Amino acid sequence: MFDDMFDDMLLNRWRHQAHAAGVAEGRVLEYDDRYEARIATGDADPRGVEVVVGANRLMIALRAGFRTRLERVFTFSEQVDMANVKARWWQGVLTVVLPKKAKAGREDA
Repeated sequence: MFDDMFDDMLLNRWRHQAHAAGVAEGRVLEYDDRYEARIATGDADPRGVEVVVGANRLMIALRAGFRTRLERVFTFSEQVDMANVKARWWQGVLTVVLPKKAKAGREDA
């Protein structure tokens, strides 16, 4: 319950700051073998982007303007294979591909 309350508070903060800075909201697509997070970054400098991956969490922070630091956290229901996460920047969109960690007893084809 507290997690939901804090997530709502943080997400609302992100949405307000993101719109004010011209940064669109992000979204996560879930596939059988991976998650794919996409963030439209507006005019943010790609050199100022920080991506931190945890077992089931992704944090993206970026600078928009001189003093504004925006952060977005995504939480996943399954653990990710942190060693094989890949990110790319293309035409103002940051895409982070997070392969799902293989579960014991599950064989991927």
